[in-house]
Amino acid sequence: MTTSVAVAQNRPLPAIACMVAAVTVFSLLNAGIKLTGSTIPVLQQMFFRNAGAFLPILVVLIATGGMAQLRTRRLGDHGKRAGIGLVSQFCFFYAFAHLPLADVVATGFAAPLFLTALAPFLLGESVGWRRWSAVAVGFAGVLLLLQPGQGGGDYLSGAGYAGPILLGGTVLYALVMVMLRQLGSTEASVTIVFYFSATATVGLGLALPLVWVTPADWREWAILIGLGVFGGIGQILMTQAFRLAPASIVAPFDYSQILWAVLLGHFIWSEWPTALGWSGVGLVIASGLYILHREAVRGAVRPPQIREPTKT
Repeated sequence: MTTSVAVAQNRPLPAIACMVAAVTVFSLLNAGIKLTGSTIPVLQQMFFRNAGAFLPILVVLIATGGMAQLRTRRLGDHGKRAGIGLVSQFCFFYAFAHLPLADVVATGFAAPLFLTALAPFLLGESVGWRRWSAVAVGFAGVLLLLQPGQGGGDYLSGAGYAGPILLGGTVLYALVMVMLRQLGSTEASVTIVFYFSATATVGLGLALPLVWVTPADWREWAILIGLGVFGGIGQILMTQAFRLAPASIVAPFDYSQILWAVLLGHFIWSEWPTALGWSGVGLVIASGLYILHREAVRGAVRPPQIREPTKT
């Protein structure tokens, strides 16, 4: 979601096709997290998800210059980014198990709003009244999303306070985005993702014996393995999308993930957003797209080489 050393081409239709395919794959991944969330510990889910990230990393490494890109003098910064990213990822995985799928996905799209709010203090960037207004509208949308709805899910009580945990994960993800901008001044995207994935896989692998639950049947095994496989496929597709066209063309299609979340949530778990939920979704999407537009006008939209796996 940050820096890139590659210049995007101008092939919008293939790029959009890759983006839509990537969103579809990531939506299935999200559903897999929710399907196994009641029986498989979050740390175990995260291990399978992050271990699968090495496939797209190797593909990008081979395609863009080899292992030399992994040289870095900022191991400490990579470690901080990995620590915060893992806590954020834990929050999202936990929320998927306890909240309606669409609410979690839509709330995650509020991260750029928090990034905009943090930018003046952590990045020294100037934020005009237009973007501050968009942030306020987006925050209102998040509040509507986190109201108790007919879809089930514990927002403010029981089940570990899933709503506040989700909100905290979104704020942490915005902080990760700030750190990615800072790291992006000297590091390639593939370098950043490699050190996150390596740290996550090793750290979670060490914790795995403490939380391991043997999947009940081949279906759960297939879903867990699919978390990594789908994550890898989705990363490759999204990487290709941003290489084929500018981010300002491709990025808006990422929001179609919310539609997938609504449909999957309805057909698998009989979830359906309330009127307040739909209003919240609309406000988050509108404010996010407006901020993306303002970033494009300012020339600050930069295509990533590879998707960040922090949320899913």
